[in-house]
Amino acid sequence: MLIAFVGNLDAGSKIRMSLGPEFHLIDLPKSSWKERVNEYQRLIIEDKFLDSLSISEFEVGQASVNWDSKQIPELLKSYGKPEFDPLLNATGKKYFFLQRKKVF
Repeated sequence: MLIAFVGNLDAGSKIRMSLGPEFHLIDLPKSSWKERVNEYQRLIIEDKFLDSLSISEFEVGQASVNWDSKQIPELLKSYGKPEFDPLLNATGKKYFFLQRKKVF
């Protein structure tokens, strides 16, 4: 399965490794990704790029939230407590999986 990726290349490498060999993740260049996005049916995109894309053509789901390394001490202190999820969502970098809607 072919998936285009827009975001931090280090995160893209981690995602690529965790997807396994049946997936092929293509890094789109940050400078020209918008021109190439129509070539793909599936995307994984970093939250900061999501607003610049017309998502009405896609089904959108949150794929992951990466811990902010500066927040690790606070995240570890709150792990397993009710404040963990709100802290992670407020400080973490989010990635979304987009799949193009089928046109009938």
